[in-house]
Amino acid sequence: MIEVFDKTYPQDYLDGLHNFYLGGRIKWTFLKDCAYGDDVEERGGTIEIPSFSSVPVGNKQIKDAETLKAWSLAIYLNQDLFGLEALDLFRLRIGMQLPLLMLEKPLHHNPHTDSPEEHMTVLLYLTDTDGDTFFFDDDGDIVERITPKLGRAVKFNGNHIHASSSPTNGTRIAANFNYLVDKKDKLPPL
Repeated sequence: MIEVFDKTYPQDYLDGLHNFYLGGRIKWTFLKDCAYGDDVEERGGTIEIPSFSSVPVGNKQIKDAETLKAWSLAIYLNQDLFGLEALDLFRLRIGMQLPLLMLEKPLHHNPHTDSPEEHMTVLLYLTDTDGDTFFFDDDGDIVERITPKLGRAVKFNGNHIHASSSPTNGTRIAANFNYLVDKKDKLPPL
C-alpha cells in the first residue's frame, strides 16, 4: 500500500531543511545514476541519470553525524506518525536531481527497490517541483504517480518497485528513509 501524507512535519522545520540542502553547506556526492549509483551496468540499468547524494546513515551506520542532527526531529516524527522505530533505520539518503538537457528525456529513471531485505520506506520531499515518483506492478506497468511537494511524505513497502524522474525546472530534493521490518511483523504482499 502506498500512502501519501501532507502537512505531517512542522513547516518551519521543513523550511529549515529545504534551506539547509540548498544553502551550499552540504557535501554532495556525485552519482553516475540516481537509482543505481555507479553500478548501473552491473545492476541492469537501462539509462544513466546523474544525481547528487548525501547519506547521513548507510548500512545501519552513521556516515555523517553532523548532518544526521538535522534529521533527528524527522526520525522521531516518523516513529510517531508511521510507527517506524528509530533503531530500525538502516539508511537515510537525501537525493538531489537537477533538470536534464536531453533530446529524449525518459519518463522515469531506472525502476528499482532500495534493498533486497524486507523494509518500509518513507520519502520526504523537500522541494515543490515536478520530477514525480512512479510505482510499478509486477508487469512493469505504472500503478501510481506522486508529485513532489515540500513536506509531502510517501510511506510504502520498500520492496515495491519504484522510480524517480527528473524535474523539468527547479531542483528535486527528496529524503529516503529505509527501515528494516521485524521478521515477526511481515509486510503485506505488494
